[in-house]
Amino acid sequence: MGTDYLASILSDDRFDLKAVGDGNAERLRLHTESIGVRAYEDFRSLIVETAHGGLDLLVIAQEPFQSVEFADMAAAHGIPVLHKTPWARHVDEGRRLIHGFEVHGQPLIVSRWWRHEPAYAGLRDLAKWTGHVFAATASVSDANTADGWRGDSVKAGGGVLLNAAYDIVDMLVSVMGMPERVFARCHMRIEPGSPRPYDTEDFAVVTLQFQQERTASICATRAVEVTQWHLSLHGTNATVEVSPECFIVAPIDGGEPTTHRVWTRYPVVHALGAIAETLRDDKKPNDSAARNQLNPLAVIQAAYLSAKTGEPESPLLMLE
Repeated sequence: MGTDYLASILSDDRFDLKAVGDGNAERLRLHTESIGVRAYEDFRSLIVETAHGGLDLLVIAQEPFQSVEFADMAAAHGIPVLHKTPWARHVDEGRRLIHGFEVHGQPLIVSRWWRHEPAYAGLRDLAKWTGHVFAATASVSDANTADGWRGDSVKAGGGVLLNAAYDIVDMLVSVMGMPERVFARCHMRIEPGSPRPYDTEDFAVVTLQFQQERTASICATRAVEVTQWHLSLHGTNATVEVSPECFIVAPIDGGEPTTHRVWTRYPVVHALGAIAETLRDDKKPNDSAARNQLNPLAVIQAAYLSAKTGEPESPLLMLE
């Protein structure tokens, strides 16, 4: 993900790249020796030194357990932050981060890359294409395994549901609203009765119940060969299929499907461009502001609670 952000920033003349940081010295050298910017293995030094020189945006492409202290430092130094998803592990952590930025009058922005992809523009006015959306089904396959931090629930905050399906949850909440109840089952990729070498899930099935007789389901699995995702939105007039390759509208009356292809090389490029315009015009980010991204965290938190209790749980209670 970090290489996607770096390539997108370098390709956009609205940005003037000042520094790059990575804890892996060899990876850092490979990505910076040809672009002529400061390279930092220590993120504290990167933040402090670039802040003194004036910095308009810090892009964080780390996991929440790694990034929390650096996000706090950026807020204290008056630096706006754009954070990849997931940007926090649970609602309380998200609220604490938001408070730190609000105290210092700076925005914490969540990179909702899908929101700015031109091919997915129909998601912003879905009823125009589908009529009333009454059901949705989503699948997420993640090539990552449970190695390292991904197997530690305290560090990771969760398994495949949080770390691979966050954007799908965000899409569903944006399109269908906040679910009233969430029911989930989580499993590991091990033989029954075998010792558990880690404590985060490899497989999750989540059912979401919304108002207006709407239902959605998510199936997420990791340790597969290829990372992929797919979302189907079923409406009274048409079904919409969303994938990394395209946005397809198929009318239920048998009419010709409409296909909008994704031509973007790096998924984050349009989101970065939108943020550049927002900051350059001294505007405040709206739908991508972290305060407006607590709902997906609450849904995922409710799902993890449901997996423990065996009962449907309310995401609204997570927010309360």
